[in-house]
Amino acid sequence: MKNTLTRQGFGLINGLAAQFILGMAINLFVTFPESGSPRAMWDFTLHNPLVLAHLAIGTLLVIGAAAMVVRVFRRGVAAWKWPAVSGMICILVAWAAGDTFVTSQADILSYVMSLAFLLAMISYGVGIYRSR
Repeated sequence: MKNTLTRQGFGLINGLAAQFILGMAINLFVTFPESGSPRAMWDFTLHNPLVLAHLAIGTLLVIGAAAMVVRVFRRGVAAWKWPAVSGMICILVAWAAGDTFVTSQADILSYVMSLAFLLAMISYGVGIYRSR
């Protein structure tokens, strides 16, 4: 089971890395509308390929992190309990910040996403290290 969790941990780290790369590309190359209704901002989001890919990967990361927490607690793997839970919380924080960012465009939310990304990467790295 430890190998399965280690593989899933590496999978989440790779997903987070892809998410970070897309997030940086969005930050550098995508210009959101200056202002608009929440509906208009979501319409823009859902029709921009980079932002849509970022949203899709973020949602998959939420699902993958939740699945890992369930797997860890069903199997009772102590080395992964803290890393799996903290990683999922960080991914959820980043996901929620991104959701709010779409309509508000507040720079602090972009910062929160990047900080939560970093903490999730550290969490899964700790899990991989502890399960050796």
